[in-house]
Amino acid sequence: MNLNREILQIGIEIVSAAIIKELLTDLKRKCKRKKRKWIGRREALSASGNLYRELEHEDANFFKLCLRMTTQQFDFLLEKVAPLIQKQDTIMREALTPRIKLLMALKFLATVDNYLSLFEAFRVSRSSICVLLKDVLDAIYEVLEEYIQVPSTIEQWSKVQQDFKNNWQFPFCCGALDGKHVVIENPPHGSSDFYNYKGTYSVALFAIVDAHYRFLYIDVCTNGRMNDASIFKKSKFCKALQEDELGLPNKGVFIGDDAFPLTTRILKPYSRHDALSRKEKIFHYRLSRARRIVENALA
Repeated sequence: MNLNREILQIGIEIVSAAIIKELLTDLKRKCKRKKRKWIGRREALSASGNLYRELEHEDANFFKLCLRMTTQQFDFLLEKVAPLIQKQDTIMREALTPRIKLLMALKFLATVDNYLSLFEAFRVSRSSICVLLKDVLDAIYEVLEEYIQVPSTIEQWSKVQQDFKNNWQFPFCCGALDGKHVVIENPPHGSSDFYNYKGTYSVALFAIVDAHYRFLYIDVCTNGRMNDASIFKKSKFCKALQEDELGLPNKGVFIGDDAFPLTTRILKPYSRHDALSRKEKIFHYRLSRARRIVENALA
């Protein structure tokens, strides 16, 4: 009797295991089919498959408004970064195309969309977005590093000066400098180092821009507690400027706002705005107008 009961129990366990195994296999099969179907429709459903392709061919101005670059600039950048971010297809799924990855990264930079918004627009999971954004941004930095270089000769600085004189009627200017706080989440053990006067956590970006809104120098290695003057003093550029290692012309100067120190190489607006002479008002106006270039470039 006990033997029959044991045999029956073993049979029930075997049948139950078989049923469970079959159910799991069927569930995996359904999930697999669903995922492949969803991935296969990504190009048709996502923003990259519809909106941006239409904008690229039908409304180039709105394309630039969305991604902060022209269609020609996008194609140029895509050609540069594609070899670095292209992944191989597998038997399980097709890899994301470099175009989709670059569109997502540029959308993230231009609008600061969160991962959920990017997921809705591009049909890419948030876990994948977290990984690919870093890869794409690293690739962009690598391929464009050669385009952000400080002039090193008097001839190059003279060209920058001439552009400021022609475009903004401010002679001898070698660049406009300013800082910007980039909002971040407070890093682990960051304490109050990244807490800024605006009440947010940030890293500070210091930049120098020429007369055509092109960046000549950037520094993003400072926490948000520091002001523009402290960021400038900490930068390698400040050290090179103090030690006269930049190859500047004799009358070459940089322009900034009130936060920067007034030196023989740095000009800033008058601290007092009343009781200025006519010449001082003209100087103040032209300096402020030329300095707005860097503010617009960092906006």
